[in-house]
Amino acid sequence: MLDVAKSIAEIGVDSATRFNAVGFANLSRLAKVSSPMSILTSTSLLALLVSGTAPPTSQNTFTPGAFRTTIEVERGTSVEVFGYRPSTYRKERMFVVFHGTLRNAEEYRDHSIEMAEKYGAMVIAPMFDEKRFPSWRYQRGGVLNRDGSTRLRVEWTYAMVPTIINQVRKGEGDPFMPYWLMGHSAGGQFVDRMAALSPFFDRAPGLQRIIAANPGSLIFPTFDWEFSYGYGALPKEVADQETLKRYLALPLVLYSGSADNKPDEYFDASPEAMRQGPGRYQRASACFDLGKSVAAEKGWTFGWKRVVAEGVDHDHEKMFNHPLMKDALGL
Repeated sequence: MLDVAKSIAEIGVDSATRFNAVGFANLSRLAKVSSPMSILTSTSLLALLVSGTAPPTSQNTFTPGAFRTTIEVERGTSVEVFGYRPSTYRKERMFVVFHGTLRNAEEYRDHSIEMAEKYGAMVIAPMFDEKRFPSWRYQRGGVLNRDGSTRLRVEWTYAMVPTIINQVRKGEGDPFMPYWLMGHSAGGQFVDRMAALSPFFDRAPGLQRIIAANPGSLIFPTFDWEFSYGYGALPKEVADQETLKRYLALPLVLYSGSADNKPDEYFDASPEAMRQGPGRYQRASACFDLGKSVAAEKGWTFGWKRVVAEGVDHDHEKMFNHPLMKDALGL
């Protein structure tokens, strides 16, 4: 049971008056969100009820069916968001879908409609355009500058994700809606590296699963390989043993098509990536096996799952609408 008074004091709130009526009415629901993440504390949950956790932005309202809107993710920066509210939607869940290297968020939204209708989920597909979010800011999350220096966490692209989620929740009048993160190809890289490094999940409690589908490369759970293929060369304030422990405990799903096992037009064939395996399928398998081994060796919780869609190649639509997507989602 949450001790409200104690938790308010812990997060430095001067008075309980900063909690609004909606926050108190939903406190018990927030405490019972069925997230598999043990790292969220009552303090982080209560923090969501406190004003000032995200940049101010106008409230979005979303119509049934397909829609598009813009969301301010940091002061002076907005991203376009493509969404879909299915006929089966009952505010039970949200799927946040991250596009690939072609920056085709609208297409990803369209190809998620079948999945949205099947599971009664609102789909949100933010678009990270290549001009403002080249590979170092999208696939690699903006953790490092071009010269290799470390950026402030508030400048990481990952910091924008909870803002998007919380603004959609605000527009829906449901600040505690459970959500799933899923990305394919470059989007799979984005969500995997967010899982490996991000301290931002407590800003949006309610995470259910992180699904990295056919990522071209991943952060392997080792400090022997340099970022962005491992944790090596990152400063300790960005990545240490606790960071690795948290990564392995997260509900991360490495979801692969078995036929995505050889290079193609957008394949990362750098020497660093080729150490991970000759194809995307092999790389995800190797990363999963290493993660399982490291967790067992250290006696840590291992929260990852491996799901393979037999015969599917590098195709996000086939992956999203495959029968085994149900296993990846855990639904």
